[in-house]
Amino acid sequence: MQADGSLDLRLTSIANFSATRPLSSPGSRTVSGVVFEVTPTGRQPIEDASVGWEGLLDAVFAETRSDAAGRYSLCGLSLGRIDGLFALKQGYSNVTYASVDAGTDAVVDIEITRR
Repeated sequence: MQADGSLDLRLTSIANFSATRPLSSPGSRTVSGVVFEVTPTGRQPIEDASVGWEGLLDAVFAETRSDAAGRYSLCGLSLGRIDGLFALKQGYSNVTYASVDAGTDAVVDIEITRR
């Protein structure tokens, strides 16, 4: 962040967090979902994966970590199309990119693969 930049943050108690009812502000939206891997026993959540939105020139506009259930939530995002939604974790395949169409809040589950 530049010395003359600003950053708006909204903190929410984990007790009030819900992946099914994400927080959003007027004029912005939330993208939330689950980071997971598919194993022989089925779909398994990935804890502590880095999830974010990478824009032009590799600038990261929003980033968070997935919880024990694999859930993540990125709040205050643009209402326009979002390209470059990523999830990554050490020991798993390289960055996975996804796109989100323009609109309101969206749920995007992201699959990553163990190396």
